[in-house]
Amino acid sequence: MHLLFATQQPSLVKEGLTRNLTYRIALRLTSPDDSKTLLGIPDAAYLTTDTPGRGYFRVNKDVQQFQSARITLPYQPPLSGSGLREIDATGRRRVENTRIEQFLHSLIAQWERAVDIETLEQLINDEFRKLFPRDLTEQERQTVAKRLLQVRSPDGLRETVRSLFEQIQRTVDTELSLIVSAMQQRQPANYAAQKYRVWTAPLPSLLPSHWLPSAVTSAGMQVPLGLLDYPAQAEQRPLLYNPLGADGNLLIVGAAQSGKTTALRALMLGLAARYGPDQLWIYTIDQTGRGCGLWNPDQASLPHIAGAITPQESAAPGDTRSHSASLPHIADAITPQEDQRLERLRVELEDMLDERRDLLRRYGEENLLAYWRRRQDDPSLPPPPPVVLVVIDGVSALAEEYSQALIAFLRDARPYGIVAAITGATYKEVQKWLSVCETRIVLRVNDQEDSDQLLGKKFAARIPPSLPGRGFWRSTEGAVEVQITLPMASELPPEQATDAETFVDPVDEAKALVKQIRDRYAGAPAPVPLRLPETYIDLDTLLAEVAAPAAPFARDTLKFTPLVFDIDNTIPHLLIAGGPGSGKSAALQTLLTTIAARSHPEGVQFALIDYRKRTLAPFANSPFGRDWPVTVPDPVPLAPNPPTNRQNWKGEAETIRMAVSDGQAAGLCIALYDELRNRVQHGRSQPRLFLVVDNLDLMTGNEAGYLGLLAGFSMRSGDIGFHVIITATEFNTSNQLVKAMLAQRCALYLGKPSEPNSDISNLAGTGVKWMKKWAMAPFPPGRGLLRLPDRQLMVQVAHATDATIKRYVTSLAPASMSQHNGHGASVTDGAAPAAASNDVA
Repeated sequence: MHLLFATQQPSLVKEGLTRNLTYRIALRLTSPDDSKTLLGIPDAAYLTTDTPGRGYFRVNKDVQQFQSARITLPYQPPLSGSGLREIDATGRRRVENTRIEQFLHSLIAQWERAVDIETLEQLINDEFRKLFPRDLTEQERQTVAKRLLQVRSPDGLRETVRSLFEQIQRTVDTELSLIVSAMQQRQPANYAAQKYRVWTAPLPSLLPSHWLPSAVTSAGMQVPLGLLDYPAQAEQRPLLYNPLGADGNLLIVGAAQSGKTTALRALMLGLAARYGPDQLWIYTIDQTGRGCGLWNPDQASLPHIAGAITPQESAAPGDTRSHSASLPHIADAITPQEDQRLERLRVELEDMLDERRDLLRRYGEENLLAYWRRRQDDPSLPPPPPVVLVVIDGVSALAEEYSQALIAFLRDARPYGIVAAITGATYKEVQKWLSVCETRIVLRVNDQEDSDQLLGKKFAARIPPSLPGRGFWRSTEGAVEVQITLPMASELPPEQATDAETFVDPVDEAKALVKQIRDRYAGAPAPVPLRLPETYIDLDTLLAEVAAPAAPFARDTLKFTPLVFDIDNTIPHLLIAGGPGSGKSAALQTLLTTIAARSHPEGVQFALIDYRKRTLAPFANSPFGRDWPVTVPDPVPLAPNPPTNRQNWKGEAETIRMAVSDGQAAGLCIALYDELRNRVQHGRSQPRLFLVVDNLDLMTGNEAGYLGLLAGFSMRSGDIGFHVIITATEFNTSNQLVKAMLAQRCALYLGKPSEPNSDISNLAGTGVKWMKKWAMAPFPPGRGLLRLPDRQLMVQVAHATDATIKRYVTSLAPASMSQHNGHGASVTDGAAPAAASNDVA
C-alpha cells in the first residue's frame, strides 16, 4: 500500500507522518518556511503564477526542478509535421502529424469531382471517427452540411473542415479523457479498477424505477424508493422503505423543485405496483386535490384512487362511487382548504384504528404485520384490513389545530397499519412532525441551518438545483446520500441516461405507469371514498334509524350520527337563525313533525305564532294544536308590569289555534302566562307545552314585549313542561325571553353569514361560532351549526315532506277541526296546508 496525499500548509503536517515520506513534491508555495519544511530550501516560494505546473521534486536530500505535463486541457489536433515542438513556458508539447492534411487533400479531390453533399458528410464522419472515439452528433452533422454548402474554393474547404474538427474536439475531449479511453480499450482487464473497486461511480442524476430491483423481501410491505451511496464500502444499495416495519412514517423535506412530489409519486406507484387495492388504501392531501398528479377524472389515473369529490359535490353515507379514471389504491384526494372533508378523514381514520385494535386484541397480535404473517399460515382467519397510507404534500397548508390532531393520532397508528408520508419545505414547517416520523429524507434545501437541523450536517444545502431527487437519508449510520427514483414506464438503458434527461417527461411516464397498474387490477374492488354529508335528508329516514321515543331531526355531518331533540337534557329550547333560503321554516316543520311522530296529542300541545299563516298552519289544525281562549287588544299596549297588573288589558275575546296578528300574539302570551303560573302553583308538567314562533323579525310592535313575560318560566322548563322554539334572521338580547333562552346555550344557525371569510364569535346573536375556514364549504338548505351546552356541531337538518307531515300530524285531525271557525288561522281560512317555506328553494 502506498500513501499519496496533498496539502497547502506543509508546516501543519505531523512530524510522524513526514518521517515516512520517500518522495516530496512542492509546487508554488506561499511562504519560504513552508518550502523549507517540505524541501529544505526556500525556492518553491519564489515560483510565479506564469508557470503553472512548475515545481521541485525531492528524493531523500536530492532536489530537482521539474515541469509537470498538462493533460486536462481540451485536446488539440496536430497541425503539420511529425516532430515534437514546445509551445509555451510550461514546457507543454504536442504531437504534430500530417493525418488531417492528408485527409483534407483527399476530401478536396472528392469535392472537385462534384461529389454530392451527402457523400462528403459521410467521408467527414468516417475520418472523425478515426481521429476521435465517436461519431459526429446530429447537431454536428447539421453544422458540417451547412458549412459545406457555403464552400466556394479548395482553400475554403480546407479551412472549414480543419476549424470544424478543432472546434468540436475542444468541447468534447480532454487529453486526459482520451488517454484514459485509450487505456481502457487496450487492456481494460489488466487495470486494478476492474479487479478491485476502490470506489463506485457517482449516483446517477436520473434513476428510472426499473433500474431498481423489482422483487423485494416478504418482510412486510417494501418498496424501493431510491439508490443509497456508501463510498466507504464501495457499494450502492437500494433504499427499501417498509411502512409496516421500522421505517414507519416518512418525512421528505426539500425546497421548491427539489423533487418532493416526485418522491411521493414514486412511493405511491411503487407500492401500488406491488400490492392490490385490497392490501393498500391511499388518501392524499395536496393543493391541487389531484392525488399528487395521480388522480385525474378526465384521464387514466392510479386505480387505487376511488375518486376525489370537489367541495361542490356530495356523496351519501356509504357511497362507494368509483371514477373509471382513478388509481384503485387511492381512496380519496383532498385539498388542505376542504376543512369538512379533512375532519371527515380524521374521523374515519380513528374509526379504522378502533376496528383494528379490536381485531388484533381478539387474536392476540401486537401489530398488523404479525397478523398478516399469521393469516398466511391460517387462511381461516378474517382477511387483514388494508394498509392505509396518508400522503400530505405540503404540511404548511394544514391548519394548526388539524396538524396537532393528526400528529397525536399518528403516534399510536403505525402498529395498526396506518402510516403517513409527509413533505415540507423548511425545518420550521416540519419541526412538530419530526417526533412521529421514523424515516427522514432531506432533498435540496435553501438554508444551511435547515440542513444542519434535519441532518446534523450542511450537506443538503450544497446540492445543486440541477439534481432534483438528490438528497440524504438520515439513518443510524448518519446522513447517507441518495438519489430518489423517477417512476417510469419506458425502459431506459443506462448508457442513454445522460441524453435522456432532456426529454424524459415525469408526468407522462407516471400516467403510463398508472395505466399499467389499472390494467393489472381491472375489476378489483376499489377503496371506499370518504363519506360526505348528504345535502338532503328525508325525515322518514331518520325516524327509521332511531327507535322511539327519541325524536331525531338532523344528522351530524362529521360522524353521521342522528341528532335527537332531547328536551329533557340537552335541548330544552331552541333558537333558529339564518338568512333567506337557509331553511329556517323547513327546519321548524321538521322539529314539530318529529315531535308529533314520537308523541301523543294527550302528551304534547302546541302554542303557535305565525304571521305568514304558512309554516305552522298544518300543526295548528292537528290534534297537537289547541283552542286558546284569548283577549285580543287593539291596539296592543305595553306588556303589563307586573304581568298580573291588567287594569288596562282590554280587548275582544277570541278562541284561536294559531296567532297570526300582533293582538293575537299578545293575547296568546297572556294566556300562556296564566297557564304556566297555574302549573307552577300546582306542580304540573303535563302535557308538554311548546311555544313556537316563526320569524320573530315580524313581531315589530309591543307584542314582542309580551314574550318577555314568559322568560322566567323558560328557566324551569323541565319542572313545568314548557319549551320554546323561535326562528329569526337575527336575535337581539333586548328580548327577555330570547336572553333567557341564550343562557341555555341551545341555538341553530343555518347557512352562511354575510361575511363568511371572517371569524365570528357570536353569529346572529345565537352564540354560535363561525370560522372563516368554512367559507368555501357547501351549505345547502338545512346545513348549519348547532350549539349545544357542551359542544358545537355542523349538522344537516332533515326535511319533512308534505306526505310525512300528513302521516304524523294532519291525518290525525278529527273532522271537527277542519271546520274550526275561530278568528285564529286554520286550514279553512286561507293557510296553505303543509306548504314548504318560502326560504327553501
